[in-house]
Amino acid sequence: MEQKIKEPSVNGDVSLAQGRREMVTRLLSMPGSQVLNTILDHENPGELIENMSKVDLYWMVKKIGEDDSLPLLRLATNEQWQYILDMELWERDRIVLDETVLWLDRLHEADSARLARWLFSEEGERLAHMFFYRTIHVVLKDESEEASIPRGFSSFDGIFYFRILDQEHEAFIQRLLKSMATEDYDRYHSLLLGLANVLPAELEEEMYRIKGVRLAEEGYLPFEEAISVYSYQKAELLKKNRSEYFLFRPEDEEERALVPVTPLIHAPGNNLLADTMEGIKDDLLLDRIRLEFAGLCNQVFSAEGVRFEGLDTLKRICRKAGGYINIGLEILS
Repeated sequence: MEQKIKEPSVNGDVSLAQGRREMVTRLLSMPGSQVLNTILDHENPGELIENMSKVDLYWMVKKIGEDDSLPLLRLATNEQWQYILDMELWERDRIVLDETVLWLDRLHEADSARLARWLFSEEGERLAHMFFYRTIHVVLKDESEEASIPRGFSSFDGIFYFRILDQEHEAFIQRLLKSMATEDYDRYHSLLLGLANVLPAELEEEMYRIKGVRLAEEGYLPFEEAISVYSYQKAELLKKNRSEYFLFRPEDEEERALVPVTPLIHAPGNNLLADTMEGIKDDLLLDRIRLEFAGLCNQVFSAEGVRFEGLDTLKRICRKAGGYINIGLEILS
């Protein structure tokens, strides 16, 4: 019988941040199917997922498998949804339509009503306009008009008619429109009316800019900036004897609990980097290193322009970043 993971107590021997790090570490050591069952068997799975860092949750989804992770997506927050979409929908500076369909379909299966509300929100509205601009054609029929609507058009109200351009995904797009109309008819009408004013190139550029701002906080930089990760660095420019602890208030366990754990776990072992990490007993310093390493891995992702095809891709980048750090430590020592 699988042992259930319980949320640690802040007042116990193990801090909240340390307890959650240990949870993620244990989950990552399990097979994908066991990870999902263990999370769902948790005494409060919603709180567990909500308080997991966006990076760690993304790794969990990749480990379990995207199509098998619908229960996790149902429990995830809108912010975690946004992070996953930012990571999955883009090929450099262009939105990939096929990936957009796949991920919207998964989120729709996970929670159709919440997806509809999110697509009506400020964060999701741009994606909704871009997606439907590329997949449907809308005709507005005045009630006084007798003219017939061309063949192939459908309507939920006899006023707004649409024809689905993407025949391959017609069934899903129909379901998504129905969910949005059911959730809020007024905003559904507003969305369809707004498609006539969409300038796709400008909208995609604005979405790319906003996505860049969001992901820059996680270390993902534009390619022209991220490529500097491979530039030569002078050792004498490294900061010495300077504390960076102000980034983490020791008493703020919730903030520290959101530090990504996964990337550093997959750095290569049996080397100077691993030996150094094992010798560090300062929890605040370890959190600082985990955060910096996650940002470094994300910058390498941006510099290489790779797509996140699976867990192996993520592991390869983490090992690469860890290998470079190990070389630097060997040279400096």
